[in-house]
Amino acid sequence: MSFQTITSANEERAILTRPTFVFESNNIRYGFDAHYVREVFFLPQVEALPEAPRDIIGAIDLRGQIVPVMDLELRFGFQARDYQITDSVIVFECDGILMALVVSSVFAVQDIPIEDFRAAPTYGRSEYDGVQIADPKSAPDVLQRQHHFMSGIAQTPEGAVRLLDCAELVHYSQSLNLDSLEDEEGLRRALCDPEAAHLRTFCPQATADEREIFRQRAIALQMRLEEDVQTDKLPLAIVEISGEFFGIDLKVVREFFEVKKIVPIPCCPDRILGNTNLRGEILTIVSLHELLGLPAYTREEISNAVVVVVDSTIFGIAIDVVFDVMHLRSADIAPIPTALQGHDDEFIRGTASYRKQMISVLDLEAIVQRKVLVVNDR
Repeated sequence: MSFQTITSANEERAILTRPTFVFESNNIRYGFDAHYVREVFFLPQVEALPEAPRDIIGAIDLRGQIVPVMDLELRFGFQARDYQITDSVIVFECDGILMALVVSSVFAVQDIPIEDFRAAPTYGRSEYDGVQIADPKSAPDVLQRQHHFMSGIAQTPEGAVRLLDCAELVHYSQSLNLDSLEDEEGLRRALCDPEAAHLRTFCPQATADEREIFRQRAIALQMRLEEDVQTDKLPLAIVEISGEFFGIDLKVVREFFEVKKIVPIPCCPDRILGNTNLRGEILTIVSLHELLGLPAYTREEISNAVVVVVDSTIFGIAIDVVFDVMHLRSADIAPIPTALQGHDDEFIRGTASYRKQMISVLDLEAIVQRKVLVVNDR
């Protein structure tokens, strides 16, 4: 999963900034130095590790390397949550060691002014007042580790960002001694074995289709680097719109989110659904149904959206659900079959195969450049 770098609107000002990778877990915003980030992808199947601490939910096989996966909320003593196929994993590296975090949303790399950084609060008589502990017996240990992991707070227009110390997170993972696993090859086989899915407790609430998506993602991650890295591969987010599958270039995707309320904008065409408040940012939500020749949804039926940044234009696209991320070679994208060609062809780059179904690869640049989303004031 790629991400966009957001810089200050007034680039002429000589402000010292720190590139900070911002993400969300359990409705709390976190961030750390963006230079540590190596990869971001949607959550795959995670295999449990014997005798691992509670916050290490398991490990993934990342092209032959076993990487422990930490749930940040469990690390801080919060209650466990159900994982979703829309969750993401951030892989970061410090001192040559890889570590992964499972998070609910990934936002962007923000250049935050140094002057906006503050030290972690001490809360007066105790540094840990108000922290919710899932297991009271582990409270002293949990509180001590939370103090080490959080290095400060940054104030941004979207709200406070809790800054994490990547070095502390990585040094903690060193104590897991993964080299002592008796059967690493068995772990890799388990990640690919659909028959063994009932033996694992990872994401037990997932449907059979969702478990298969998790498993396929795990298989894709095991690909060796020389097989996986190709210059012509296109990363796509697979989404559903009105029962049809579409691919969106991940290079323009900023985040996915659940739409709570859309406020209509007067005198706008039906494809402009209205504005929504996304953590203080007023974002316009558009519908591609008309442009793609699909049955239109009412404003009340829209529950999910994807935020995209195309040619400096930021807007949300109404979708049903996001399914997966896949990487396609340019040669795998075929022209639209003649029998299926229609008026919406100019907004489709081509078609491809996904899980025995056909998807259409959207051309969002064409939609923006043709100004079909622009409202005529007259």
